[in-house]
Amino acid sequence: MLDGRMTYTCGYWSGGARTLQEAQETKLDMICRKLELKPGLRLLDIGCGWGSLMGFAAEHYGVRCVGVTISKEQAAWAAERYKGLPIEFRLQDYRTVSEKFDRIASVGMFEHVGRKNHRTYMEVAHRCLADGGLFLLHTIGKNIRDATPDPWIDKYIFPNGDLPSLGQIGDACDGLFVAEDLHNFGADYDKTLMAWHANFEHAWPRFKDRLGEHFYRMWSYYLLSCAGAFRARDIQLWQWVLSKKGVPGGYQRATQPSIARYRPSIEETLTLASHLDFQTALARLEVRAEDRVPRLLALRADVEQIQQRPVEHVGPVGSSHQLGRCKVADRLRRPQKHRDFIAGGGLRVPCVVARMPHILAMIRGVEKMAGMRALILHETVQQACNDTVVIEQGVVVLVAHRNDPGHPSRAFHL
Repeated sequence: MLDGRMTYTCGYWSGGARTLQEAQETKLDMICRKLELKPGLRLLDIGCGWGSLMGFAAEHYGVRCVGVTISKEQAAWAAERYKGLPIEFRLQDYRTVSEKFDRIASVGMFEHVGRKNHRTYMEVAHRCLADGGLFLLHTIGKNIRDATPDPWIDKYIFPNGDLPSLGQIGDACDGLFVAEDLHNFGADYDKTLMAWHANFEHAWPRFKDRLGEHFYRMWSYYLLSCAGAFRARDIQLWQWVLSKKGVPGGYQRATQPSIARYRPSIEETLTLASHLDFQTALARLEVRAEDRVPRLLALRADVEQIQQRPVEHVGPVGSSHQLGRCKVADRLRRPQKHRDFIAGGGLRVPCVVARMPHILAMIRGVEKMAGMRALILHETVQQACNDTVVIEQGVVVLVAHRNDPGHPSRAFHL
């Protein structure tokens, strides 16, 4: 039902996302930018769930993360999923955390704290936030302070859940935090829930014999009724950015999806031509330059749960000027004729290609260094131009080594 990172909170669709995976990664990226993350900072995730935020922040922003949760299953799954990244998962009550962090985030946990614990929650966050740090609170909220929890949701889905109101959050923050920013994108939860429902319907035949009709009706009602509540604007989704004493000169919200991720410095590049950023609707691959390419490709494939296999080696074909828009469209219409093809005189290095069904992709060559080039997956096939290389109905690969058979490249298939 969820995306590949198991993100069980609202996605951000307003940035142009077309799929659930894109909406969730856009949301995670937006959180990272609202927190102004940068390499070397420490991030505390209160109620870290399946670890999606910390995994994304560590991969793309170079931060060190600590997550607290009371779920053994989630902690075990996330620790295995993000093995090798600077992330620590702790089975710990958030109220016992006492060390300082540069940034704090809590995504989808405050709804489960209960109004009697709102102030305690904020006191813990205040205690753990370094002076000059930022705290992002992501929570569903209600319009009326004294509204009671929905009895059906309380019984079947979220026992003891209690949505806060604006006033209740303000009361809890009183004297502790300055509210730097409040962002309401509750309408996007409607789209998120409908995407979850579509995934649930698609997967249901595999589970119906085990779970039965009662579960199907319960879960469908939960997803659809909540989507209706967000669509009617009866409940909201808020992201608060809080600081202890106020950001000098004021805080500027970042909401638009960023293009550039964390890039290694020139000194860090060593033998890798450049940072490799492999993006599709279903997977993102980033390679840190100080690591060996084949090992990192395999590591990221494992983390993203992408099946990998060796693929055919294909040399450069003709000139990149042959890849006009008509040529590209022709290849897309006739994928069987161009099963494995890559071309581009501008690259001047061997490349590896492979089909990956259901994904249209484009790659382009970038800086040459140490006898090799990195290929970066581009945004859309419609942006094809003379300096790009297109793989029909699929994508590709990744790094081409010149005269180095000891480093086989790999293709990644979903």
